[in-house]
Amino acid sequence: MPRIPIPLSEPVDDCNECQAACCRANEIFDLTFQEVAFMTRVGNKLLKVVLPSPKPRRDAPYPRGLEWDTDTGMRTYYVDPERPTEPLSANFGRYVLLNDCKYLETDQDGWEHCGVYEERPGACQQFEEGGDKCHLMQQIQQARAIDEA
Repeated sequence: MPRIPIPLSEPVDDCNECQAACCRANEIFDLTFQEVAFMTRVGNKLLKVVLPSPKPRRDAPYPRGLEWDTDTGMRTYYVDPERPTEPLSANFGRYVLLNDCKYLETDQDGWEHCGVYEERPGACQQFEEGGDKCHLMQQIQQARAIDEA
């Protein structure tokens, strides 16, 4: 089963160029139990990587890629040996979104946007437009589009 690395892509000028890449499958979220409930109540599927704990952690696993068995659809996430962990705040768990976010809506011009923008989880509010993680999500979305073509 081949490993699929998740490389960084080139920067974009604005969010509309990537069509909500940060809200697509394989996004990694640090969420509280309440935010997990908010995300799953509309049918979002989350893979638990690390469950929330009342204490902060300096070495919580952070997935960097996946192994995907195309026959069974089974996905197994792996970590980068050079940087296998990242800190995780108290009361937060780490999850991977397995589907495109169910809160995504499409406007009359065909642009996708968050349908619950004011209530979205903290991880979404803190997502840095144009940052490394943004570019990572764009690359994943581009790779998916090529696979589906």
